[in-house]
Amino acid sequence: MGTVIPTFLAYQGYASLALGDPQSGRELARRAIAQIELSVSMWRPDAYLLMARAQLALGEAAATIAASLDTCEEILLRSSFDVWVGEVHEMRAELAAREHDHVAHDAAIARAYESYRRFGLTERADMLRRKSHR
Repeated sequence: MGTVIPTFLAYQGYASLALGDPQSGRELARRAIAQIELSVSMWRPDAYLLMARAQLALGEAAATIAASLDTCEEILLRSSFDVWVGEVHEMRAELAAREHDHVAHDAAIARAYESYRRFGLTERADMLRRKSHR
C-alpha cells in the first residue's frame, strides 16, 4: 500500500501540470518525495521528474531544477529501470534552452536521443530530433 500513495500523488501532480497549475504540481511532487524518503525500499523517480517539471514551469533557479534531475537520474541509474533517463536528458535540454546554453542544450538532446534509441523508443527519438532542428 505504501508505494500507491507516492504514485497516486505523482499522477495527480502530472495532471495538475497538464491543467496549467505548476504550483499544485510542485506541492504534489513534494508530498510524493516526502513519502518516498520515509521508506527504505521505495523509489519513485518520476516524482523527482515531476518536481523538476513543476520547478521549470514556475521559473525556479537552474541549480534547484538540476538538483531534482540529478536525484532522479541517480535513482534511475541505480535501478534497472533507466528507460526514463532519456526524459531526464530531455528536461536538461529544456533547462539549458531556458538558460540560453546552446552547447549544454545540444549535448542533452544528443544524450536523450541516444537513450531513447537504445531502449527502442525510436518514435520518441525521431520526434525529439525533428523538434530540436526547428
